[in-house]
Amino acid sequence: MPHVYVRAAVRYKIGGSTTDESSQTLAFKLDGDLGPMETLESDIVRIDESKLAEGPPASLTYEDLPAYLSVDGPKALERALKERLDDRLAIDVLYDGETKLASRPGESAEDFAIRAQNATAIQNARRRLETKIEQKRAALAAKESELSSHDVEKWASIGTSILDNIGILTGRRRSIRGMGSVLSRRRSESKERARAEQLRSEVAALETELYELGRVDPSRFESRSVRPTRGDVSIIKYGIVWIY
Repeated sequence: MPHVYVRAAVRYKIGGSTTDESSQTLAFKLDGDLGPMETLESDIVRIDESKLAEGPPASLTYEDLPAYLSVDGPKALERALKERLDDRLAIDVLYDGETKLASRPGESAEDFAIRAQNATAIQNARRRLETKIEQKRAALAAKESELSSHDVEKWASIGTSILDNIGILTGRRRSIRGMGSVLSRRRSESKERARAEQLRSEVAALETELYELGRVDPSRFESRSVRPTRGDVSIIKYGIVWIY
């Protein structure tokens, strides 16, 4: 069965950048009932040029070519290739909405996920989170140190209050002195402990966010079709082959 085959150099504009030029070889079945443009709408056949031979085996013969080739010659196919080849070289890539990155042609989801983890946007977000965590941890350490000092002061105050009020135990005084300041310290300490607990929760939440930021689940990727522009496709060679 005759096919038109073409080897082309192609580049893709993906995510604001252009890929390196790569070469692709493909073929389309030549059907006498179809014109050149319709031929390029048929299924793509991938061929290995290294397996092409100069002629058919002795038991096979060439099939007839479409009639238009005897009238317009190969120029009819060349015009069709220039008009439609860019559409047939469209590829599916993976797109990550969080990093605004797209996979390269042929790049696996796993390799793309690794590259997405190291994207500039992710690295910048990671540094911002790490800075916040350091600041929160420093504030928590200062608050815990302050609470530890208050524990010592509290027991000293209670001891002093007991000594100041020992007269009640001996019956020489009926009023309690110093307990107001002790209660005031307790209320202040309660607020500070609540603030320390809040800081611990904030640190834990930021650490979880940092961990999740470093994980890129390929299931979040979406598939997008990318078509090269006509100017990014160069026909290297084309011809007719018989595939059997």
